[in-house]
Amino acid sequence: MSLMDTDKKEIKFIGFTIITWFLWDLLFDLVGVAINALEREVLGDFFFVELKSLLFKLLVFGVVFIFTFTLTRRETLSIYLYGVFQLVIFHFIFIANLTSETGRLQFWARTESWDYKYLEAHLPILSFRLETVYPMYGTYDEGMFIPDSLWLFYFRWIILTLGYLLLVTWLTDQVHRRWFKKAFKLD
Repeated sequence: MSLMDTDKKEIKFIGFTIITWFLWDLLFDLVGVAINALEREVLGDFFFVELKSLLFKLLVFGVVFIFTFTLTRRETLSIYLYGVFQLVIFHFIFIANLTSETGRLQFWARTESWDYKYLEAHLPILSFRLETVYPMYGTYDEGMFIPDSLWLFYFRWIILTLGYLLLVTWLTDQVHRRWFKKAFKLD
């Protein structure tokens, strides 16, 4: 199966699913921006950086969703395979950046590396609220990022982010099931 074999109904389904996922992600990010803006009274560059990560997340979701839907032609499976993809990528990045050079297991990443930027771009903006309540300390030295607590980093940057992305994906699936099921019923 290729994308060229896709009919109009399937293309509409793909488009509406990607737009629905984007709108859920945008809604949660706007809530996070509003909370952070109220607390810090600063929007400027913060909003621009968040917009770039929002568009990057949309691109990753769109590519993975289109690829999996084209291969499987299964609506729900295609939506949730995005979460499986992220689970594999996040854990690959986490494991690939583990080191024990200092005698203890640590995560080391260059702040300019693709893997650090990939994880950072997927962080939900609401997770920055945790920093004010329970900060995560670490070292930013000569372009290296080394969190003090490996497990706190794993929980915040991997588990919470995956949970957030799965929540957005699940909400997208719920919208699809409740409102678009009849319009996009694929055989």
